[in-house]
Amino acid sequence: MAITNKSFFLFFVVMAMFVVVSQSADAAKLPAWCSCNDKTQTVCNLAASKWDGGSCGINDQGNYIRFTQLCHRYYKINAHCWN
Repeated sequence: MAITNKSFFLFFVVMAMFVVVSQSADAAKLPAWCSCNDKTQTVCNLAASKWDGGSCGINDQGNYIRFTQLCHRYYKINAHCWN
């Protein structure tokens, strides 16, 4: 009985770790700088981020998501981001 409980507990821990690791892989590495071609300044302002004259500085996950969605939705451009 004890071996079964230990096996189940170990399985549960491994699965929980897998879920946590897979969810964190989707998150952007911040801070990030992003571009949306010639629309970068407009999208940056709408995403409440920092326009530096050439790219958009983003340090918040919500602003990152907002920037990439706005760039794609309204301008049909995939945002280009780097760290």
